[in-house]
Amino acid sequence: MNILITGNIGYVGSTLVKYLREKYPDSKLIGFDTGYFKDCLINTNIYPESLIDYQYLGDIREFDPSILTNIDAIVHLAAISNDPIGNKYTKVT
Repeated sequence: MNILITGNIGYVGSTLVKYLREKYPDSKLIGFDTGYFKDCLINTNIYPESLIDYQYLGDIREFDPSILTNIDAIVHLAAISNDPIGNKYTKVT
């Protein structure tokens, strides 16, 4: 099964990726994230994108539909929603 996770590097997405990798070890996990905060992670030994088979970096508002080729399931978590980031970028959030 090919699973696309948008927002896979975020708070919820990174936890979900770990769960999916354990629950469905034979699945292909594909991530789509802006990568804005990937260098801000602390207290981690495993970066979320390292558990992904393929990582796309981009803005969900400019999503390329060809990425959906052969995708069986989508988990859509893409958003800028954490405080204070959400407060600072209310329009985007």
